[in-house]
Amino acid sequence: MIPLEPTDAETARRDEVLARLRDFVARGERILVPPPNPDLPPHLAALGSVDPSTPFAGSVGPFVYQFEGEDDLLHLLVATADGGTLAMEEAQPVVSFLVPMVPPSLMWVKPGVRSQHFYFGHEAILDPPD
Repeated sequence: MIPLEPTDAETARRDEVLARLRDFVARGERILVPPPNPDLPPHLAALGSVDPSTPFAGSVGPFVYQFEGEDDLLHLLVATADGGTLAMEEAQPVVSFLVPMVPPSLMWVKPGVRSQHFYFGHEAILDPPD
């Protein structure tokens, strides 16, 4: 397993993405991913929409991530930047870094080969009311 040691820039990007997610969730707006790259083969199509510079995506170490959501669920996709295989165990530290406020017991997991997918309720990322 690759040790995850986020840089200050990666932590700042995570905080920026989470703030944007909270804002969209609070306003009831859909969180969309960019369209997939049509030039990629079908087994890599989902990874073609992960651009760390888009509003709900980023990178940490050798990993990229993308959030999307509508209704009451958020979807977090984690993959390697090079599109290589990724075990669920390798993705777990990335998820813990990105959404430390969401207990693993509140996540639904859909394992993949080149990407791992995590789903949880919108309310899990919202700041508690004052």
